[in-house]
Amino acid sequence: MEQVLYKLPDGWKRVCVDDVCTKITDGAHKTPKYTDDGVPFLSVKDVNKGLIDFSNTRFVSQETHDDLYKRCNPERNDILYTKVGSTGVAKIVDTDREFSLFVSVALLKPKSELIDSKYFEYALNSPESYAQAQALTRGVANRNLVLKDIKSITFNFAPIKEQKRIVEKLDALLTRIDTAIEHLQESVTLADLLYASELNEIFNPRSLPINQNGIYELPHGWEWQELADVVVKTENLNPLKHADQIWTYIDISSVDRDRFAIKDPKEILGKDAPSRAKKHVQLNDVIFATTRPNLKNIALIRDEYSSPVASTGFCVLRANEKVLPAYLFYFVTTDFVQAQIEPYVGGASYPAITDGNLKKALIPIPGCEEQKRIVEKINSIGKLHVGLKEQLQFKITSLRQLKASILDSAFKGEL
Repeated sequence: MEQVLYKLPDGWKRVCVDDVCTKITDGAHKTPKYTDDGVPFLSVKDVNKGLIDFSNTRFVSQETHDDLYKRCNPERNDILYTKVGSTGVAKIVDTDREFSLFVSVALLKPKSELIDSKYFEYALNSPESYAQAQALTRGVANRNLVLKDIKSITFNFAPIKEQKRIVEKLDALLTRIDTAIEHLQESVTLADLLYASELNEIFNPRSLPINQNGIYELPHGWEWQELADVVVKTENLNPLKHADQIWTYIDISSVDRDRFAIKDPKEILGKDAPSRAKKHVQLNDVIFATTRPNLKNIALIRDEYSSPVASTGFCVLRANEKVLPAYLFYFVTTDFVQAQIEPYVGGASYPAITDGNLKKALIPIPGCEEQKRIVEKINSIGKLHVGLKEQLQFKITSLRQLKASILDSAFKGEL
């Protein structure tokens, strides 16, 4: 058992998860046959945000649920614990609604005579327990926290009367913090909506009606052109042919969606390049992710990189003489483009669009001087938008740190 480097209060002791549970198991190890409705079938995505979210779950038949429930039977006051992907997050079952679990979620049934379920949830979500879960999680791309290791996670165990006092105190404090965080997150969303609205107004300066395809009447001197007519053809590369050369690889994870910018591109040797590392990119190119395009993984290459190469998951838009790169970039981030490409997006589970269909989207082209004016205006608005979001995110981060500090103190007997 992990050694504690601080003194516990009288009557407290160090226990492991296995000591306080009557049952520790996980959900179905095989994907069941899904149905259009029926009993909710929850996976890690439905419980990893501090709540049990039934809004976007899969469903199984009552018969399938009854069969799964024989081994894994979640009930009120049990604990759900994420064990695949986003590991180490606990959530008390606070509903009587029937549901089944996938293997990505563990089920912990606490010994009610020993431990308060809410205390157990708080203990598992404390910084100390969460750090243990992360250290025990195996794998990088496919992260997995196995049941044996979940059972070994330790935490500080108070007498039952003290547990209830701690829960009451934490409920009062953390609810206020969570409410404040929620309000700040709503402000972040509002800031994004206001910025998007400003962009729409700039590209549709007369606020004329927009049809279902994202097209509207343009001012005098402007014209609609397909993206294909305002970009040049780009080439593919093969880093494997230059095995010892260092390449800068830009994949989907390299795009910061909040800023529409590149963050932390990977430096790799040509011999280690993934098969998708093929698209040549350069300064002022616009990269547009064609998989799940509604997520807007879009960026303007603003820096010079050493031997840059992008994933084939991007369409590379390199402006020709008709359009400024920044003007092109700002327009393809708008909802006007999303409306135009939506009919071309195929695939239910893996929605995507081809480069050719993306380039069918129309872009309003004013004269060069008007493009410059628009870019300068958006740059100015963008700086204010980014600054506001940074302030809000700083406050959110500070509140989350305060929450973690309170939890840490509570389970050291200092609350």
